Amino acid sequence: MRPCCPVIFVFGFLLVGSGCTSSPSYHPQNHPYQQLLRVHPELSSVRYQLGYDLYRQGNMLEAAKAWDEVLKSHPRFANVYWLRGVIHRNFGDHAQAKTHFQQALALSPSSAEAHHQLGLEYALEGNFATARGYFERAVELDPDAAIYWNNLAMNYVQLNDLPAAIQAYQAALRHDPYNTDIQYNLGVTYVRANQFEPAKLQFESILQTHPNHKATYFSLASVLAEQGHYDRAMQLLESVRPRFNTDPDFYWNLAILLEKQNQFDDARLIWQKYLSLASNSAERQQVETHVIKLESILNE
Repeated sequence: MRPCCPVIFVFGFLLVGSGCTSSPSYHPQNHPYQQLLRVHPELSSVRYQLGYDLYRQGNMLEAAKAWDEVLKSHPRFANVYWLRGVIHRNFGDHAQAKTHFQQALALSPSSAEAHHQLGLEYALEGNFATARGYFERAVELDPDAAIYWNNLAMNYVQLNDLPAAIQAYQAALRHDPYNTDIQYNLGVTYVRANQFEPAKLQFESILQTHPNHKATYFSLASVLAEQGHYDRAMQLLESVRPRFNTDPDFYWNLAILLEKQNQFDDARLIWQKYLSLASNSAERQQVETHVIKLESILNE
């Protein structure tokens, strides 16, 4: 009886420009580029860079204003259209985002980023078959972009084309070999393809350089259990218990491992520990129902 599954974390599509950097922060009116534009308002290249800097600082509304001004004088500036599309996506307006990405692609058919961004929009709406063509074209146009390969791989996973996904993740790592998210995604894809030995080696490699990567410990323990190495899996989880002793995910994975060894009484106690820490109501309800079933088995 194992109705629950180990917690396997899968990092999703990587969104270009979805985060901010630690670039110097200025009030929009005090930005050096803004000061230059007061003297030379005709410098569209400066206004474009102003928008980019504001966006990186998280000031999306001001970035959008700057880029809209650029489009007034340069209505065929393809890069600005896809950047504006990214802002629309960040505000949840996917219809406008898609429109802007399509405009960018119409103006610059060889733009890898426009293909990539449009692929992301289709993938985010669940249209993975259409997204596939845009992602594949993006890596054809710019085969050195690891993020394109990662998102193509994620899309292949959604289409259940696991061999293609593995190859795409491997390509991504050739261009960005130290990206932990991509390394982990590859390991999880090996698991989905029932390739447990490559998965084990992948997870062990991650822990050598990122010994605090929580998801990797849980995934590695699950793989060891699938290979029949229950003692090694238990030793691994027990070795990190002090580090994650207040994390409900730790107890979820430990309980699953105990159940795989038919240690239902011990598993019930661990599930109760999980319930004392978990805050997700849906997961709590699932586990509470599961514990009742365990208790009925133990009372037979």
